[in-house]
Amino acid sequence: MFENYISETWDSELTQFVLDYINDHTFINIRSLRKLYYPNTIIYEHETRSISIKLGRIMKELKELGFVSNWSKKTFKNHYKGKLIQNLEKKNKNVFRKKA
Repeated sequence: MFENYISETWDSELTQFVLDYINDHTFINIRSLRKLYYPNTIIYEHETRSISIKLGRIMKELKELGFVSNWSKKTFKNHYKGKLIQNLEKKNKNVFRKKA
């Protein structure tokens, strides 16, 4: 099936930022997304690597679930623009809930 990385890190700031960004856009460039989330690439290089790895895991899981697909080498296409979070909830039987 899939790794459940998104459901494990659902409450983290990075996961919420990525899912909200993907929900609002049709095409997603991973490098641009990382720079939007964390622009300090020169000073804290080790932190940007870990962010890139986490982004890769999120995108890999979304690709396995069928929500995104490769558009080019570095760009993904979102098939559920505006409905990504609702479809994630349906697919995983309401595992994902934003805590109030």
